Amino acid sequence: MYYISYSMKNSIFSFLLILPWISHAQSIVTLRGKVVELKENKPVGVPGVVVSVSGESYDITAPDGSFKLTAPKGLDYVTITIKGSSSTMISPYEGKVNIPPQYEPIEITLCQENNQKLLQKVADLNSKVKALQKTNKLTSQQAERLQRTMLDTILHYQTLVNSLESNLSNVASENTNLKNQLKEMIAKNEMLEQKLFAALADRFKNQQTAFETISTGINNYVSRLKDIQWILPTDAMACVTNAAGACNQFYSTIEKYNTARNYINDHKDEHVQASVLYWDNAMLTDELKSTYDYILTTIHEPLLFNKMNQEIINPLKQRSTGKTSLKTAKREIQVASKAISEELVPLIKTLESQKDKLYFDFKNSIQ
Repeated sequence: MYYISYSMKNSIFSFLLILPWISHAQSIVTLRGKVVELKENKPVGVPGVVVSVSGESYDITAPDGSFKLTAPKGLDYVTITIKGSSSTMISPYEGKVNIPPQYEPIEITLCQENNQKLLQKVADLNSKVKALQKTNKLTSQQAERLQRTMLDTILHYQTLVNSLESNLSNVASENTNLKNQLKEMIAKNEMLEQKLFAALADRFKNQQTAFETISTGINNYVSRLKDIQWILPTDAMACVTNAAGACNQFYSTIEKYNTARNYINDHKDEHVQASVLYWDNAMLTDELKSTYDYILTTIHEPLLFNKMNQEIINPLKQRSTGKTSLKTAKREIQVASKAISEELVPLIKTLESQKDKLYFDFKNSIQ
């Protein structure tokens, strides 16, 4: 974490609210932290500041700046407010802290109103983040991570700029070289901030696109698999007895399933590579590989390919060409369709559980 160092002439201070941990009681979440003021580049606890969370509880900071708050369990986020200080909260984004927090300790930064240069930069940053969040449908975690990363960068370079400005103001005579350094630093800062923002925005956009592509393919496969499980005992039997339209409906359902499975098989390597590029989380990549392996080798190959073809599709073909009797075909297909349908039930349940965990981990592995 970078802190801002200000000259005594400008009398500008920054405060940090640090929430080091969140512990869970039976029905509430306890938030502990500390309000500190930066003095001589060291954080010092600030007493007497009123800290509140989402209108649920408040506390007045102790002599060392510490406090304790509570909030109901089950919230996606809490909103932190500060009273007893004229400073403006510039972090976290929109004053919201996700639960569980992305940062431990959580840092909530305050800036005095007379530091208009920094406040304007933060206002511009928040507007850009909000616009990007709207157009690219960023999650709240992505928006917080983007704003936090950019703010840390702004604060870091602001510290360097302030240091140069302070040095310049203490020089009795004009120092041309120092002025040029300051000018170059400001220009470099602006360029680097723009590049970093663009790079982060592109990464988060690619994450969203990759997640939507992966989740759409898996969701479609699960839906088509459920269709197969549902229609097998009835439509397979109706098809063998040549019920009107039954075979068309049966084979249409199978064709839709095959299309969903083929999409998984054809794009699995591409999706795994996307998880490596845009998340850089080896455990998440392994989890995606495991889900695809479960689909293709545990569900599709033994049941929907081997057993389905041998015990249902082949008897249907033999019956259609007169190579087997109706009675024999009905008996074989009735037993096989019921067995496959029942075998699919726990497999689908496990797949949905894997899918839900995979989606949760994708959304919470923001980097």
